[in-house]
Amino acid sequence: MASTPAVGHRNKPHEIMPKFNVYGRVLAVEKSGPGWTLFDVGSDGKRRIANDMVVPDFVGENELAQYLGDMLHEHATPGHPQVVPLPE
Repeated sequence: MASTPAVGHRNKPHEIMPKFNVYGRVLAVEKSGPGWTLFDVGSDGKRRIANDMVVPDFVGENELAQYLGDMLHEHATPGHPQVVPLPE
């Protein structure tokens, strides 16, 4: 099975990309056009596009943590019971 190549850099490095620990899975979200692109972030900091989930364009930046938690709540465990915003 072929993997999605890692994304090496962003087109606009001055923009902040929100990151979250979503029940143990580190995700970064980037505004792309009218919508959002979701990335899995590896332990080495490299990102790859998360193809298993879509964040609709109507979700505001201040709603991302809630949306991710709602969509991925089945992955919650006693060790990772919540969605936690991460420092940039």
